[in-house]
Amino acid sequence: MKVDKLILDSIERCYCAATLTAGGTQWLLLAGEAEGGPCYAYSVEDFSHREVVWEHGGGTMAIVQIPGRDGEFVAIQNFFPGFRSETAKLVRGKRLESGVWQISDIAALPYVHRFDLFSIGGTVYILACVLCGSKRDREDWSAPGFVAVGSLPEVPGDNVTFTPILTGLTKNHGYFRGRDKAYIACEEGLYSITPPDTAEGERGSSQILSKPVSDLTLFDLDGDGLEELVTIEPFHGDQIQVYHLEDNSYSPVYTYPTPIQFAHALMGCTLCGLPCVVCGIRRCDAELSLLRCVSSSEQRYEVERIDTGVGPSNVAVVQQRDCSLVLSANHTKNEGAVYIFHE
Repeated sequence: MKVDKLILDSIERCYCAATLTAGGTQWLLLAGEAEGGPCYAYSVEDFSHREVVWEHGGGTMAIVQIPGRDGEFVAIQNFFPGFRSETAKLVRGKRLESGVWQISDIAALPYVHRFDLFSIGGTVYILACVLCGSKRDREDWSAPGFVAVGSLPEVPGDNVTFTPILTGLTKNHGYFRGRDKAYIACEEGLYSITPPDTAEGERGSSQILSKPVSDLTLFDLDGDGLEELVTIEPFHGDQIQVYHLEDNSYSPVYTYPTPIQFAHALMGCTLCGLPCVVCGIRRCDAELSLLRCVSSSEQRYEVERIDTGVGPSNVAVVQQRDCSLVLSANHTKNEGAVYIFHE
């Protein structure tokens, strides 16, 4: 594959990379975690067309489009570096036809680090992953985090009540949305949560791994019809592991081959038809790389570096008719970039 890099912007501590559909156009969103940091949107049809989602916000860990709502999303603000996130909150955004973006607060939710939105029975539910209960300082992890559920208000400004559904999660950092389950990564291990079929249904959970996990993705890398589990271990870890599913349990088959520190981004995807996991490492060589299976029978994998010195914190993938796009929040280099993969 041929890869072209296009730098979209200089953004201090660029952290969040997301996509949004609005008015028949797909948008790439980049936001920073620094206090007062901006959020910008770029048209996939013309990368030079940039709109300001907000100029002064910051602490943006995640942006998720509201299911079934054109140009509408929910985002985290005020989760600032050093885990200074006691004022963290969820905000709601909407792109108007004029190109103006409206932003309003939804709910204060201290230390919310990841979240997702599920539409069930006509109601949109917020699945919120809270990093910790409180903090005295950066190294204080005495108050575990949790996962909670609340309903997205139909009217902006209405209150949201969050109900904890999974508690006792130290360093509750990683989240992944699978085909029919949501996955939570923390110091106690890796958990799956099954969303209910109805608004009144119960939400079951189970533990998959019982060792510290920071982040994860699931994707079929070897073409056998079963998804491999790829993890970062431990918290902000120095290992990326590939697990293969056998007899309903995951066994490790591969470890990232070079020294790394502060691994942070994982995204299973196909790039120009090639199954891979996009990996982002924030320290050491601070690389963006692709992890691929080169022999399914022998479970052999390889890593290809795409860029170094950039330190991606999060990535998003968009499939185009003649290429694949990887949007990367290059935290270490304070830039937002798109990598264009051609066959």
